[in-house]
Amino acid sequence: MVFSQKKTNDTVNCSFRENKSLVCPICKSDKKVLPIFYGLTTGRFMKKNKKKYYFGGCELTGCDPKYYCKTDNYKF
Repeated sequence: MVFSQKKTNDTVNCSFRENKSLVCPICKSDKKVLPIFYGLTTGRFMKKNKKKYYFGGCELTGCDPKYYCKTDNYKF
């Protein structure tokens, strides 16, 4: 199944697309940065991978953060 997404000004000018670094812009560290996992999962998967991913939910806007800093509680 293929999903298409209509591009709007918000998705074209998304500040999260510019970010390609794992370094948190607040604490300047990558020690406690996790990739954000989007999509429907099982409780078992979430429990098994809670130290590997930050779970971002199922709803995507087209302009979503890629990483989460546990130290600063910040998505970027």
